[in-house]
Amino acid sequence: METSESIKEIASAIRKFQSKMEPLELDTEVEVKGINKKTGKEYKYNFKYATLRNIIEKTRKLLSENELSFTQPVGEGGSVTTLLMHSSGEWIKDTVLIASSENSPQAIGSSISYAKRYSLVSMLGLVAEQDDDANIAEGNQYEVKDTPKKQDERPWLSEQAYNKALEHLKKEGEIFVEDEGMMTREGFVKYLKEKFRMKRIYKEGIDFAIKMRVLTEKAEINGNTKQDTDIPY
Repeated sequence: METSESIKEIASAIRKFQSKMEPLELDTEVEVKGINKKTGKEYKYNFKYATLRNIIEKTRKLLSENELSFTQPVGEGGSVTTLLMHSSGEWIKDTVLIASSENSPQAIGSSISYAKRYSLVSMLGLVAEQDDDANIAEGNQYEVKDTPKKQDERPWLSEQAYNKALEHLKKEGEIFVEDEGMMTREGFVKYLKEKFRMKRIYKEGIDFAIKMRVLTEKAEINGNTKQDTDIPY
């Protein structure tokens, strides 16, 4: 592994990224079939892993928020160099080569994909196991099975409930919720997000409302009126 002369800024950014990053979903299941080279007996097993596409999709936004980016050029022999960069100019680099036992494009491509996943999750400190264990590169037969996603059975937040929630968030003091009792505004927002599925515009509206309420309180503490803060509600 190589690094820039200083890694103070990039190390801090990685720490912040890791503190917010949720566990990766193991979105693919693989059934592996092979022959034991020592005993000659056939074997079969299943395992799950997070695909490279899933890893990139789940990390892209949070990496950007922490001013991090990466690139993974492929070099001679199918080697993969992962370069993690920070806006400060600091960087961390590592090169991995997963040798393939076959020379077919599919086998080489599998080795490169495996190297990319392995290198990226290692550098970011993530867990993406179980992986395909380079089975194509080893000449094993396998079948990819999509892992069915659990259906979210929570009800959708209605427009009427959304508007009522905004009215609650505009008021001072704690919020009363029937069957739940008194809540802080932060607790009320957490309750809404855990109990209901909601449109993105509703999520953004609720987050915006609570931020505006915080600004209002700060302005009032500093001796300003609500009108002085120019808050649009």
